[in-house]
Amino acid sequence: MIVIPLFVSSGSTHIDEISYALGIKSTPEKETDLEPFSLTARVFFGDPIDDDPIVAEIVWDKVKELSIKPDREVLLLVGHGSRHESFRQRWERGIAGLSARVGNLGRMANADYALLSPDSLRSKVSYWQEDRGYEVIVAPLFLSKGYFTGTVIPARLEGLEYRYSGEALLPHSKLSRWIYQQILNIMGSLKL
Repeated sequence: MIVIPLFVSSGSTHIDEISYALGIKSTPEKETDLEPFSLTARVFFGDPIDDDPIVAEIVWDKVKELSIKPDREVLLLVGHGSRHESFRQRWERGIAGLSARVGNLGRMANADYALLSPDSLRSKVSYWQEDRGYEVIVAPLFLSKGYFTGTVIPARLEGLEYRYSGEALLPHSKLSRWIYQQILNIMGSLKL
């Protein structure tokens, strides 16, 4: 059985729970109510999105209409994050790499990230605008539109100037390409 974790970050506590339930790891890093499944199949567990180049293309496709003068702009990628230290560190590694990839695709002056937990969004926008003098393009790193993309992010940025796509990763045709690549990676690592 091939399992592809369609999650934005390896810092998601849900990945920890699911990999434990599927027997990929013997104990979860964080306490969970999820019990191990009774499986007779071999399980091959893929990787979450993190800083995948295909997903960088998706993010850029969603924000490129907002870019006017890339040499004066900063892309700020916003993810959920985690209050748990080890999970937060994984969030930061993945989103930092992904924001850099997207910034390079758009030939932007810089790229950065902010997390909602712990909250760094407002301070990051203020830093790039007020301290550094750049225009800020804010892009949510969420699979689908909803409460965080439509309410939380705009509320935390109230009163600041920024351009916001509000566009989640889905829908996008390249996400199926990412899933297919995950399957190929797992199949390529199997010793049959």
